[in-house]
Amino acid sequence: MAVPMSGNYTIGGASPDFVSINDAVDALVTNGVNGNTSFLIRAGNYNEQVIIPQISGTSNNSIISFSSETGDADDVIISHSATSSADNYIIRLDGANYFDFHYLTFRAEGTTNYGDILDLTNGTYNIRIRFNKFYSLGYNQVYSHIINAQLSGAQTIQNIEIQSNYFQDSYYGIYLYGVNATNYYNISVSNNLLYNQMNAIDLSYVPSVDIHNNRITDCNNAIKLSNSQSANIFKNNINAHASGIYIYYSSGANVYNNSIIVDGNVWSGDYGLAKGLTFDNSENSETYYNSIMIGESVENNKSYAFSLLGQDSHTVKNNIFANFGLGNSVYLNSVDSGDMWMDYNNLFSGRGILIKNGYYNSTFYYTLAQFQSGFGENANSVSVYPGFYSEDPLLSHSPWVDGKGTHIATISEDINGNPRDSSTPDIGCNEFTPTSSWEPMTGNYTIGANRADYTSITEAINDVVSRGKGEAPLTFNIENGIYNEQLDFLFIPRVESSSGYVTFQSASEDANNVIIQHEANDS
Repeated sequence: MAVPMSGNYTIGGASPDFVSINDAVDALVTNGVNGNTSFLIRAGNYNEQVIIPQISGTSNNSIISFSSETGDADDVIISHSATSSADNYIIRLDGANYFDFHYLTFRAEGTTNYGDILDLTNGTYNIRIRFNKFYSLGYNQVYSHIINAQLSGAQTIQNIEIQSNYFQDSYYGIYLYGVNATNYYNISVSNNLLYNQMNAIDLSYVPSVDIHNNRITDCNNAIKLSNSQSANIFKNNINAHASGIYIYYSSGANVYNNSIIVDGNVWSGDYGLAKGLTFDNSENSETYYNSIMIGESVENNKSYAFSLLGQDSHTVKNNIFANFGLGNSVYLNSVDSGDMWMDYNNLFSGRGILIKNGYYNSTFYYTLAQFQSGFGENANSVSVYPGFYSEDPLLSHSPWVDGKGTHIATISEDINGNPRDSSTPDIGCNEFTPTSSWEPMTGNYTIGANRADYTSITEAINDVVSRGKGEAPLTFNIENGIYNEQLDFLFIPRVESSSGYVTFQSASEDANNVIIQHEANDS
C-alpha cells in the first residue's frame, strides 16, 4: 500500500534512505507526497539520467526539493554522457510540478555535441532552479542547451524561477522556444552568471518574463527575445561579442538600467558586427537609463549602440549610446520622428558617424545638431564623451551627463540599487555625484615624466574630453622629450561661458624640444 512521503530523506553516502536519485524518484512515483519533501544528496558523483513525471500530492504546501546535503554545490556532481538526441538530457521534467533544485552541480560529459542538461516538457510548472552550477560541452556544440524547453501547439510551461545559478560552456544557456503566446507564462531569470555561451538567454513566445540582475560575460549573443509581450529586462550586466539585447517582433518590452558592452569579436554570424540594443519590428517599448558601449576595436561600420528597425511607439530616454569603434551611436530604419519619443540621451560616436537613418539611400547625421534639425527628437540630449571609469558594470562620472536626464516615475533606483534623483536624474545606468576631480578643467597642466600632471599626451586628452573645459583658458605644457603616441582629439564639451582655447604647447616654447611620433602600419 502506498504511503505518501513527507519530511527529509538522504541520497547516497553511508546508510542512505536511497542509493541513487532514480531510486528516490521511483519512490515518489509510487507513493506521492502529502507535505514538503526534501531529498538531501550526500557528497559524491552521481552518473545518472533522471525522468521526473507528475507526482501526486504536490502543491504549494507539498513541494519536493533536491539539494546538496552540505549546502555546497561543488559537493554533489550529477553527470551524464549523451550519445544522441534521444538521451540528450540529465534531468527531464516530464509534466512535473512544485519542484526545487538547489545547491547542485550538473555536468554534461562525453565526446559528442549533445550536452543538454535540464529538459522541461509539457505541463511542467512551479519549478525553482536556484544556486546550482551547470557545465556543458562548449559554446560551439550546437546541441547543448543547459535549460531547454521546446513546445508546440497548446503545450504549456508556467511559473519557472531560474535564480542565482552559474552557467558555463554551451551553445544555449537558457533556451525556451514556443509557437504561440500561450505556451509560457510567468518566467523569471535573475541573478545568474552566464559564461562562455554562444547564446546566453534565448526566449521565443515567452510573455510576462522578467530578466534582471544577471551577469552575462564572454558570450556571443547575450539576450534575445522574440514574439513576446510584456517583458521586463533590467539591471543586467552584459559583456558580449556580437549582440547585447535583441528584441524581435515583440511588444511592450521595458528595458532599463542595463550595462551593455559589445566588443565585436564575433564567434558566429556577421563577423565584426557589434550590436548593443536592438528593437527589430517591435513596438510599444520603453527604454530608460541604459549604458551601452561598442568597443574601440570594432571595425565593422554597420555596428551600432542602439537601433530601431520598423514599427512604432518607442520611448527612449536617459540612455548613454556610445560607439567607440566604427559604425553609429544610433541606427534607425523604417521609422520617423512620429514613431518614437527620444530625448535626454547621450549619443556619442568615436570613430564612426553619429546617427544613420535608413538602410537604402541612408541619411547620415554627423552631429547632434544636424539630427535635431533634420529628423526631430532629442532636443534635450547631449553628445559628449561618456566618461566611463568602470566596465563591470559601465559606470560614468562625467559632469556632462550628471543631472541631464528627466524623471521617470516608474524607476526609482539605478543598476546598483542607489536612489535616482527625483527631479534631475543622471543619464546612464548609474546615479552619481561628480567629485571635484571631475569638474570642468581650467588653468595650466604639465605633461611628461618629471613631476607632471600627466605622463602622456593621450592621458591628458582623455581627461579633458571626459571633464570638459571650464570658463577660463586651459593650457597643457609638454615637457621636453619624444612622445611615441597616436592622438585622437574628440569633441571637448565646454560650459556656456567658456572662453579661450584648449592649448597644447612645448613647455620650453621650443618646437624642437617636443617630438610627437607614430609609426603607421597601414591606411
